[in-house]
Amino acid sequence: MGGQSAEEPARRSAAVPGDTPDRVLLSGATGFLGTFLLRALLSQTRAEVRCLVRADDARSARERLDACVRSSGVGGEIEWRRVVPLVADLSRPGLGLPETAFRELGRGVSAIYHSGAMLDFVRPYEALEPTNVGGTREMLRLREIAGGAALHYVSSIGVLPEGHPELAGLAEVAAPEKGRTLIHGGYCRSKRVAEQLVVRAGALGAPVVVYRPGLISGHSRTGAWKIDDAICKIIKGTIQAGVAPDVDWRMALVPVDFVADALVTMSRQPGSRGRFFHLVGPEAVRWSQLVNHLRRRGYAIASRPYGEWLDALAAPTSAGAPNEAACLLPWLRADCPMLDVDYDASSARAALAGSSIACPPVDEAMLDRYLDALVSAGFLAAPTRRKDGERAASAERRRAARRGRAGRSHVE
Repeated sequence: MGGQSAEEPARRSAAVPGDTPDRVLLSGATGFLGTFLLRALLSQTRAEVRCLVRADDARSARERLDACVRSSGVGGEIEWRRVVPLVADLSRPGLGLPETAFRELGRGVSAIYHSGAMLDFVRPYEALEPTNVGGTREMLRLREIAGGAALHYVSSIGVLPEGHPELAGLAEVAAPEKGRTLIHGGYCRSKRVAEQLVVRAGALGAPVVVYRPGLISGHSRTGAWKIDDAICKIIKGTIQAGVAPDVDWRMALVPVDFVADALVTMSRQPGSRGRFFHLVGPEAVRWSQLVNHLRRRGYAIASRPYGEWLDALAAPTSAGAPNEAACLLPWLRADCPMLDVDYDASSARAALAGSSIACPPVDEAMLDRYLDALVSAGFLAAPTRRKDGERAASAERRRAARRGRAGRSHVE
């Protein structure tokens, strides 16, 4: 993989690689990104989209897909006559289908978009391997049955090691199996192993493309965001605790609609075969930027050391209920949730240069749209008084200034 130049211009032509697709297979269509991939495939191609859905029967599969699409806010944009929900289970050999049905699934498919995965930062690798690794293995089998079909694999920037000497700037190349600092959680490990399966298939001549999204955030215009997302839980948990960790993570937030539109656009370019694309925004969002924005919105949040923040998340809320982020504590205690690195996206930018698709910055206006949507959904409580948050922000700046003066005079 990786033979083309990063500067090769984008070309809007046929589906990967070469022919306009008449039938594509999409896994993960009931996920947040998957619903937007379905929308993008329907809007950018004329293909029938066969969606793999974990369900008991065909009717349940249709109902589940419909509910997920509506909850993502794109229900009105789906041309249902071109959508075929199919019962399948990524965690089972042969997707849980008889071998004859499995082989029939791959016949006549011109492209496979593999977005399905179990996204869980707390569960160990062993619990995620059947779906995330085994499911990828089965999708590669389907690609072989389909003959010349390309496999478009949705990976994650979490597969990359920080500071590896071969990855200056974390370039869009194959990830080495070892690095100085890795995100060690079971999810990222499972995605790394699955990506390696895809890369090996590509080395043997299979037409594959790897896409690594950043931290997928809400819709760039409506602000709609999946409320059980880990970042949403951390935001709500921080508000409930009234405490934020005194760290300054760089969060590679990227709007879900950009990821889907960019991925499908690049997948339709013959030059994409064998390449890696990072789908990240033009600039990462600093954790301190987000916390200060919450304060300006009226939420009273103090800064505390990381350990004290974890303790605050472990405590019940004022209403006696568990903190929203308490379920993430095993992950937050064991691992750094975000690496303080930059991700090179020059190949993706070059591939999109000839299109109308560009990633909007996650700026103050977009953060407002996200928070407005989370409040409207009933996930976040509206701040009681904006002035309370402004006073908290002002007090926090004064405390930070005092800490800075103390730090300059203190020698350990």
